[in-house]
Amino acid sequence: MKRFILLVYILLSAIVLKAQIPGALDLSFGNFGKTLLDWNGDLNRADAIKFTADGGMVVCGTNGYLGENNSCLLAKFTSNGLLDESFGTNGIVQFGYGGETSYANDLIIQSEGRILVAGISAEAGNVSIGLARFTSSGEPDNTFGFSGKLIVNIGEYETANTIVSLSNNKFAITGSIDSPATNLDMLVMRFLSNGSTDVSFGTNGYISLDLNNSSTDMPRGMIFHNNKFTIASYAFKQATDAVALVRLNADGSLDTGFGVGGKSVIDGFKIMDMIAETGSQMAFDYQGRIVVSGQFLGLAGTDPMLLRFLSNGYPDNSFGDFGMAVYQITGDNALQALAIQADGKIVAAGSSNSSNRNTFIMRVLDNGDLDPTFGMGDGYSVHQLGQGSSNIDGAKAMLIQNNNKAVLAGYADTQNNSWDFCISRYYLGVVTGGGNEATYENLNAFIDPVYKNRITITGEHIINKMQSISLLNAAGQICHTWNGSQINYSGNNIILNLNRAPEPGVYLLQLSGQNILASAKLICF
Repeated sequence: MKRFILLVYILLSAIVLKAQIPGALDLSFGNFGKTLLDWNGDLNRADAIKFTADGGMVVCGTNGYLGENNSCLLAKFTSNGLLDESFGTNGIVQFGYGGETSYANDLIIQSEGRILVAGISAEAGNVSIGLARFTSSGEPDNTFGFSGKLIVNIGEYETANTIVSLSNNKFAITGSIDSPATNLDMLVMRFLSNGSTDVSFGTNGYISLDLNNSSTDMPRGMIFHNNKFTIASYAFKQATDAVALVRLNADGSLDTGFGVGGKSVIDGFKIMDMIAETGSQMAFDYQGRIVVSGQFLGLAGTDPMLLRFLSNGYPDNSFGDFGMAVYQITGDNALQALAIQADGKIVAAGSSNSSNRNTFIMRVLDNGDLDPTFGMGDGYSVHQLGQGSSNIDGAKAMLIQNNNKAVLAGYADTQNNSWDFCISRYYLGVVTGGGNEATYENLNAFIDPVYKNRITITGEHIINKMQSISLLNAAGQICHTWNGSQINYSGNNIILNLNRAPEPGVYLLQLSGQNILASAKLICF
């Protein structure tokens, strides 16, 4: 009977470990891996997520259906996905910038935990930049703008799609601006800490730029690094989309050492009537290379697309095909969120639309290939997070927590077929810094039949450069860690000693070293 119970326990433990493979939903987060937040039964969509100093997460987005008098939502969650009810009113702040319709597109965390949201304010046909700042507890920050809010109107059409922090609590936004000569140009505008325009930047505090000879420009990503702005944008012209990167100096002038005259435009993707479209999410890896995500639209459907550029703005030919990788995956798939792991692997997420539209997450190796250790060996996984009959959900933003888990923010439908804010968390597996790690999969681990407190690991090409090995139980808790000289080698075997024999069950050994990642399952009877 005891042996039967043990076998059942081992089977259940193995299922738990299987659920912890990279790309799997972390069921310990929120409500079985996800948290849905409804507001007034309307359509609610989260567009941005950021960490707070206490380890929590703040999410912003929009409440209301397209064409209605939309408002903005700001919500705070704990590190484990629960609504932080000490923030705002029961964890939520609803607000508008002052116009008829308000949209929240992005946010940053400033000093003293202040939360600054950027987006769009629309009224009577005019579209303007909307800004609002809140204290760390969710109250309006009256030191900013007018009672914590500000509408910035340059002409008839300006948007704020992305916001970045600068020194001294200054900040900058990027978006689109109407241009009489073209369609929409790229806009970058800099502000002082109180919301006033910083007139020392560009011309009267902003710059506008046509990216691809009278193209319609819609920037989505901006990073301020090494005292320069790098912006990624979608640039549409004559039925052909383009990926455009721009680098600006701190004063708003073009950095002519980047790309061609400060710009790098990849267009002309018209091959057999296929056009490239980009969501223009952007991230820097540990080598300063620039990764941009989007989708490739063709006759067969929409495929995820990643591009990588060198730090000088030129395509990185070591990635995919001449710097671009398109992933032909069943259904229509779009990438709208992007992050880089500490080991340099690229994690991207969005939506997958086969029979239903569901949340999609994928991981890519340094050369642009899908990572076979992610998901069920395919390099990606698809998750149905919605609860309504329409089965619609997707990701719009991503964070990587320090426990090697990815948190996605987006939307999911509910039983009344409206959309809710949705945050969800996924396992990434063992991640160490430095990049270019080799992964060893064919490893075996067993308890010595004589010395029950001794573990032997054997397998392919074990190199004696392991820096750390951890033993985890089925719940993911670390039971023991060996470092440096505590790790013993015998030929191609690793010998690990414990103070006593481990309890019966299924365990996971995680090994890391110089350019090495590995794992092995251990069963103890």
